[in-house]
Amino acid sequence: MFHRKDAKMRLVGAAAPAARLRLGFRKPENCRAGAPAPAAPISRRGMEPPPYRVLHSRAGLTLIEVLLALVILVIGVYTILKIFPAGFGLIEANRQRAMAASLANAELEHWKLLGENMYSLPEAIIAADYSGEMLYYPIDRRPVEDDYLNPGEAVPLWQPDSLWWPRVIIGERAIIPPLSGGESPLPFYVLAFAPIDYFRTGELVQVYDGNPFTRVPASPGLRQYRVDYATGDFTFASAADNRYFAITYSWVDGNGVIHTSIGEDLSLTAGDTTEPVSHYPVLEGSERVYLRFRDVSPSNPGESGEFSLDDSSMITGMIYFYSGDAGRQVKINYRAADWTILREDHEIPAGSTEAVRLNLGGIKGPDYRNPPRQPEPQPLSPDAEDDLGNGNYVVAVDLREGTIYADQDPPPTGFTFDDVDYLAGLVKFPSSAEARTVRIYYRLRGDWAVQLCQPAASYAAYPSAASVPWPWPYGYFVWDNRIKQSGESDDQYEARLRTLFFLGQEERGVVTVSYYDSLGNYHAGELHTLSAAGLASEVPEVEFALDSRGGPLADEALVSFIQIEAAPNPRSSVIAHGASLTARVLWTARGWSEVAASASISGRREPLNEVWREEQVTTFLTRPIR
Repeated sequence: MFHRKDAKMRLVGAAAPAARLRLGFRKPENCRAGAPAPAAPISRRGMEPPPYRVLHSRAGLTLIEVLLALVILVIGVYTILKIFPAGFGLIEANRQRAMAASLANAELEHWKLLGENMYSLPEAIIAADYSGEMLYYPIDRRPVEDDYLNPGEAVPLWQPDSLWWPRVIIGERAIIPPLSGGESPLPFYVLAFAPIDYFRTGELVQVYDGNPFTRVPASPGLRQYRVDYATGDFTFASAADNRYFAITYSWVDGNGVIHTSIGEDLSLTAGDTTEPVSHYPVLEGSERVYLRFRDVSPSNPGESGEFSLDDSSMITGMIYFYSGDAGRQVKINYRAADWTILREDHEIPAGSTEAVRLNLGGIKGPDYRNPPRQPEPQPLSPDAEDDLGNGNYVVAVDLREGTIYADQDPPPTGFTFDDVDYLAGLVKFPSSAEARTVRIYYRLRGDWAVQLCQPAASYAAYPSAASVPWPWPYGYFVWDNRIKQSGESDDQYEARLRTLFFLGQEERGVVTVSYYDSLGNYHAGELHTLSAAGLASEVPEVEFALDSRGGPLADEALVSFIQIEAAPNPRSSVIAHGASLTARVLWTARGWSEVAASASISGRREPLNEVWREEQVTTFLTRPIR
């Protein structure tokens, strides 16, 4: 029999072990394994046991752990935020690429719509230095800032020099139109690639008859000439009037280097028959002789064979002719001023008051600046005192009537636009009762430029010789058609016959080639793309065409080349024609580059958050231009 107090105590003692272990009560050291734990002592103040001490957990986050978590959070947020600008930048870059492709295609479509089968295209668009001499080596098409081409001139240094290289227009074809009856008192023609180079000294434009003279061995008659290649003397039939000629030819200097002069002026007074060109000896067969028109500016043309320019001509490219020459076919040589001046043709209906919307918005107006690269506004033609482009940012010409429009200061017979929204690209013309076709000239923010590159309309094989100097004349290719050489394998001989060498500056152009092969089969119009330029010694399997192996071609010549499908008959002729037109678009985009010290306001090299980008589109001519 248990005492009541003992029973209660025993009861508590029996239930306590589990609770003690759960609450962290420490076992007495004298407890044996499996034995019941001793009873808890009874408080003197009552029958309840004393409260047991509970061991609370003090675990938590330290300051280092908190900071580490914050760092991880910040990195995650930063990474997510960085994704958005990169995505937006990619979207903007794709938008600009699409815009560039659209501009290039629009330019090519413009030429496809002009004339039949691009008849209006020039004979070639070639690269030349500031003096007008052709550049034969490969053209660096990377946009770099340099004023090499215009030393000592007030040239906008922000332009990439690759925009200045291929811009000599050779043989732009035109038919002198009849008198329009509009603002112009004379027939006029608007150059396709205006504005004209405003930095060029001497003759800005050469106009000459569309049909060349014919070379004869002796006693030249009407539209014929005789030439002494050693002395450079050209002889023509006697005439009672003064005559003027434009002669393109190649010549060899004292070091054996070939140069090409484009449209050199040669004049004969009445009764004279012979006059030498400036340089000789002249390379045989390289000459082209045309009857030249005379520039009588600032007077108006008063007789046949004359033309003139006015103050608007530098921008608009307007050339005025004698009314009696209407319908006459002519060719024109000149140099395009600036590919960053864009041109657009628009039809304006009679009585229209709607503004013309340009293809792209963001015209450079009088308030536009982009330091440090462009600290001042950019009119169409800087530093040209008497030029229409000086102080004007948008200019237009009516292609039918010859009326000139400008945003700031039109000529006395011209008009000011009713309104120009430079940012939106909207140009509002004064209303007219007649429908108009206008050509608008302007610059875009971002320096968008559309440049055309075109190989020569036709090529001739360079005359066979023991040695071909490099560079050879423009419009020629080298074909080593000598018989099989000692030590040359059959494969090497065939590869040499199949390889045509072109000048380095014509790299990546497209040509058609026609020839007879060794079996008598005729290959008509094979289409080939010229290789990238490189040393002649690097062309595969043509060792025996090189000077070091007894061939005519200098090993160090910078060339582009094609290898046609079959080996031509060595005794037949090979004919090549240019067959492509390439529109190249350049613009500035976000990136990193530098402003040269000579171009910055501070006189130091300055960082720039812009870089040049490029896109090009090539189309093929359906038939060669002859």
